[in-house]
Amino acid sequence: AVDAAAVERGEGDEAAQWSEAATRFAYLGRFCGESSLHLRFSVDDAMFQPIAQPLAEALWEAGVPTMVQLQPFVELPGLHVMTYMRSRAPRRYVAWQLEYKHDRVTGGDMEAYLRRAQGVWEYSRANIPLLAAHGWAAEDVTWVFPCFHESLTHTLPRVRAVADVVFMGSMSWVAQRRQRMIPVLRGGGDMVWAWGHEKIGGEFARFAATGNVSLNIHAFDDAELELTRIVPLLANQRLVVTEEGRDARLNDVLRDGVVMRRNGDLWNLDVAIRKYAKASEAARAEVAARGYAVVREHLHCRTDAAAVMPSLRALLPAWLPLPFRD
Repeated sequence: AVDAAAVERGEGDEAAQWSEAATRFAYLGRFCGESSLHLRFSVDDAMFQPIAQPLAEALWEAGVPTMVQLQPFVELPGLHVMTYMRSRAPRRYVAWQLEYKHDRVTGGDMEAYLRRAQGVWEYSRANIPLLAAHGWAAEDVTWVFPCFHESLTHTLPRVRAVADVVFMGSMSWVAQRRQRMIPVLRGGGDMVWAWGHEKIGGEFARFAATGNVSLNIHAFDDAELELTRIVPLLANQRLVVTEEGRDARLNDVLRDGVVMRRNGDLWNLDVAIRKYAKASEAARAEVAARGYAVVREHLHCRTDAAAVMPSLRALLPAWLPLPFRD
């Protein structure tokens, strides 16, 4: 068994390993002109990359060398943020909780995985009271939302829209709500729809540019706004029509930058889709520009980067010098 107190004092074999790791990274840092330790986002699915990469960029800018591991997890020296529950995890890690349904956060293997972590980053603000009710201390849980960074904006060739509506969400069996709603919205048959699920990065931005309106529909009745899609769309100045989410404060932040209608209000969603799909390009561009300004000002990754610093510091044994700028 590892003597945690001895490790914190810098004693024992594990402490020697940390010391060696720090020395190696310090040498690498001097060679590359960067800081001494790397933060590693261990991402099990490429679909999580657009969430981790913008925050990684902001952390680099804050003085924390950060990389995103897309391959299966391999424990290397450094600080680890895990974006998914794994049977094998590093001894010290932060768990970035990205489960969509809040009732899946507690209980069973997921709860054990979160409790083993040195901290929890929670993508859903509504999940935080749930974790508190199950015994998590407030200082151990940080709201880390899918955020905006300038690297999300892609320079695209000017293309003519070939669809009135682009829908980027999944239509899988878990999204039965969408399977019920979208055929109703398409019922008139007088608009061209396109489907872009599982596209990421530049491909996501290029596909969204082929439609006049980007539509966001919740997979579940009590969902929050899907920032994983909405933020990259607004970062590329696409006009977004969406339902409200369950987080009223987040709705208020985004309301001026998107076309928002009540949750489940098919009539007014249909009216909004048709209005903006047939509007002038200048009218759509005006709304899209407001959306870009909103996410850049209110949902920038600098906010997340500042919020997560205490949990990153908690990963390090106290005797190691911190590689972060204050």
